[in-house]
Amino acid sequence: MTATPKRAHDEQGHFMTDTGTWVAEKQNRPNLKFLYKGDNLLVNIWADA
Repeated sequence: MTATPKRAHDEQGHFMTDTGTWVAEKQNRPNLKFLYKGDNLLVNIWADA
């Protein structure tokens, strides 16, 4: 999952990711910023069935 934030950082682009990947990569890519967050439509529910 870290390839996407790396490419967005390198190309000064945009990407969509989950919070865990964001937290892990924020240390490596300090220039990345949130453009939008908090909408219930963006909730990513992950659960073992």
